[in-house]
Amino acid sequence: MDRQDYATEADEWADLIADNRLQELAEMDGTMLKDLLEESWIPGLLTWS
Repeated sequence: MDRQDYATEADEWADLIADNRLQELAEMDGTMLKDLLEESWIPGLLTWS
């Protein structure tokens, strides 16, 4: 959990609204996600028994 102290309640609300809005505007880039997963992949990490 990340805790932040705000000067006013209005500042806290503004930050919450902006944070939610960023998620609404975001778009997934499937190619970039694939590349990141391939770069960080650890062979044998996900094995089925």
